[in-house]
Amino acid sequence: FILPAPQAVLNRAVRAWQFGNLGGHVQVTLVETLVGFGASALLATLLGYLTASFRLIKNLVKPYLIALQTIPVLAITPLLIIWFGTGLLTKYLIAGLISFLPMYLTSLTAFAQIEPVYHQDLRVLGASRLQSLFKMEIPASLPQLFGGYKTGITLALMGAVVGEFAGAQRGLGFLISFGKGMLDTPLVFVALFCLLFMGSGLFGLVSAMEKLLVK
Repeated sequence: FILPAPQAVLNRAVRAWQFGNLGGHVQVTLVETLVGFGASALLATLLGYLTASFRLIKNLVKPYLIALQTIPVLAITPLLIIWFGTGLLTKYLIAGLISFLPMYLTSLTAFAQIEPVYHQDLRVLGASRLQSLFKMEIPASLPQLFGGYKTGITLALMGAVVGEFAGAQRGLGFLISFGKGMLDTPLVFVALFCLLFMGSGLFGLVSAMEKLLVK
């Protein structure tokens, strides 16, 4: 009961797949993770670039973003539920909030550490800011950006599960809560192993994109 045998967990996984819609729960958590991560990564990269490029934005935005991130997301989860309900939007927001700060700080560092001489060379060659961004700044920042993305994708998965703990009818977080409430320890382990494999797969996917894009 406390630590079920591997065979019991495997048998429970088979039953959950056949009769308990385990695949549907995995799909829900996966979608929540990817949407939350994608939106957070886009916003974090954009804000990181703006913060690194414009001193005024850096002075206005950076202190407040870091201060907000000192508040545990669990502490504001009840507020998010009051404001947005227990639907998918709340899960997206929690996944995005948890993964935002590491990706933002990595983006800020990546864009800020580009040597000024590269900017000067491009200005001499008559490049516009947009050309500078796509031809030099983004390619030069990709190694550091992907370091933040690999951290962010695992945190987004954690955020999706936290959101499901707060209130859901589907997802692996719901499955863990359901198994705990029914004293079904093997089911809890099934959900945990699904999270383990999903996290490893998502991390591997981002790593594969890094190998493809970072030459």
